[in-house]
Amino acid sequence: PELEQSTDDVLDQLTGNGAPYQVFKETKICRLSNQQNKELIHAVQKVLSDHQSDDFEVHLTGTPALREFFNTVMKADLKKFLVISFLLMLLILFVLFRNSAGVVAPVAVVCCTLLSTLGLISFFDVPFQAPTRIIPTFLMSVSISTTVHILVMFFQFRESEKSEVAAIERAMEHSGIPVILTSVTTASGLASFGTAAIVPVQNLGLCAAAGVMFSLFYTLFLLPA
Repeated sequence: PELEQSTDDVLDQLTGNGAPYQVFKETKICRLSNQQNKELIHAVQKVLSDHQSDDFEVHLTGTPALREFFNTVMKADLKKFLVISFLLMLLILFVLFRNSAGVVAPVAVVCCTLLSTLGLISFFDVPFQAPTRIIPTFLMSVSISTTVHILVMFFQFRESEKSEVAAIERAMEHSGIPVILTSVTTASGLASFGTAAIVPVQNLGLCAAAGVMFSLFYTLFLLPA
């Protein structure tokens, strides 16, 4: 007969009058933040270190431990990839243009794009997860591509035009529309990931799409200036 009882009846019997279970049902479960999870893991590791010995080795595992491991690896990889990408970008721009403007102008667009995108991510409190860690290097590639299209035409037209303003106007007339169409279609394709059922993929698509539009804005307005 006890097997036919409802779950609530069984839990009421296990908890006496049912009060503890009722409190549990009404309690809002909060997810640990990255900082709280880090403090938790460090506290557990400190306890484990007291029990480690040559003949008794203790290993820490579980979801919180894996989460802290992935966060640590992502931070290290992100720093490494950004530095390598930035140095390669400077080298290629210098070899391509042999001109300070050809290096400084794209770098300015890249930096503004990254700052705006990461600021937007922080403003909306979007978690920085494994898929979204590719956003900075991806935006660097997109920003460099758009600026190089404009700069190549500018340096070509500068040889035939009387002033730099006229060269800028011709470069924008020649490459402006292709750059706009490329950026808009890229952002649209990335934004389609916003309908994905996996939240990190949604964040990747929406944040990367916003970053591409930031890159387009700075290319059209900051680069000519």
